[in-house]
Amino acid sequence: MSTIPFTNTTGDGQVPEVNPDATTDYFLITDYNQDKSYLQSKMVEIVQMMSYETSNALQILYGGEVSDAGSGRINISEGAGIGRDLSGRPRLVSIPSLTNISMPSGYVNDTQLWVVLKYKETSASASRQHFNGTTYIYQNLDSYVGNDNIDLIFTSSNPSGNELLLGSFKMNGTTYTDLKERSSEWVTNSASLKRSIDYSKQPGEIFSIDGLVTENFVFNPSTPRTYFPAICLSTIDIYRNLNGANPSPLINQLLSVKLSYLTGKSGEVSSWSVTVSGSNITFPNNVSANAILAALAEDVVVHGGSYSNWRTVTIAGTNYAITNINLVTRVVTVTGTPATGTQTAEFYPHAVPGSSTTAREFEVSGKTIISGNDPDGYFISGLRTRGFMQGHRHRFQSATSSGSTDPRIAAFGNDIIGLFADLNVLDPISDGTNGTPRTRKTTHSPAVSGMLYKWVGAN
Repeated sequence: MSTIPFTNTTGDGQVPEVNPDATTDYFLITDYNQDKSYLQSKMVEIVQMMSYETSNALQILYGGEVSDAGSGRINISEGAGIGRDLSGRPRLVSIPSLTNISMPSGYVNDTQLWVVLKYKETSASASRQHFNGTTYIYQNLDSYVGNDNIDLIFTSSNPSGNELLLGSFKMNGTTYTDLKERSSEWVTNSASLKRSIDYSKQPGEIFSIDGLVTENFVFNPSTPRTYFPAICLSTIDIYRNLNGANPSPLINQLLSVKLSYLTGKSGEVSSWSVTVSGSNITFPNNVSANAILAALAEDVVVHGGSYSNWRTVTIAGTNYAITNINLVTRVVTVTGTPATGTQTAEFYPHAVPGSSTTAREFEVSGKTIISGNDPDGYFISGLRTRGFMQGHRHRFQSATSSGSTDPRIAAFGNDIIGLFADLNVLDPISDGTNGTPRTRKTTHSPAVSGMLYKWVGAN
């Protein structure tokens, strides 16, 4: 009885009470292959159109790396790509991980070899007996040229872009030389690639790079590495106003930032009931208000002591430029005259008076990032501070002195111990254990310096 190349690839499966299959459960492999060829072509077309090189019919999807295995042999990593079959039709083709592959006979002589990947379909050996007396093969396999004879993956003729190329090399005895030839790697198309870059960070995310990178908001698919949708905070001199379409995602994020005390914690406060009279806004005498005003007063010192082009306070939906903060009376003075009486005050630190499409960033050179939300309100997220050291006192020693002209004395009860000379606390010196103290203009921890950036991304 001859074996006919039939298969049961339709979706109905086994028909109940018919052993082993119903007549409709199989059809000629030649017909099936036509359908499969069509489906493969459509899949290849879709994958190809998703790539950056939509006109490139030969692309490596992943892996397939050719490398030296030693002793005159090579390895090929598992991989897949867009290739062709023996008839030149487009196919998705894969190769398993192969190790210690010997050179084809006669080619261990410093001849350049190319490793190519071609699609090949094979039939499984298993077959089934049909009730009508025929025997049919019921499984087809996707494979590659070289699966049966590994020598067939090699060619000494340059494929010249007509085959999916995994690599090229020379083998002189056991000396392997990689000739760095390989089909192009599949890369997502420009729109997808740009979107991936845009969404790799959150708008407003701060990060550091060792050197200066030029901001670039225009995506060029041929040079994606030059696309850098971020602004450099370390190059800002005093302040920078952001506007326009390119940094709009960051502008939207910045304009939504609102100062608050204990952000996200129990006891969070982000708005205050205030009293407005003319250009003066009086804040309540409570912990959160005192903390936010003290933090703002510190930030204006960092700004150079000038209120020009600085922060704003929002009253009834309108941003007013702050011109003075009095921590004793808790009065904030602004340009313009907000609505009189009891109002609600909020602080949007990046807002610019009179504009809903402009945001302001400030100089941060020499500043470190520290987590906000300390209970004392020293560190309010979004505001800057100078360096401080912990409050303390000094121990001192002084030799005793005598003489009736020096009025400074030390005594216990009614007993005079001695007279002291002038006492000055001088520069810190070594305690004999921890080395000589280092001094600078500001107090800071050990650090590594970098350029700070803020991500813009996309809407």
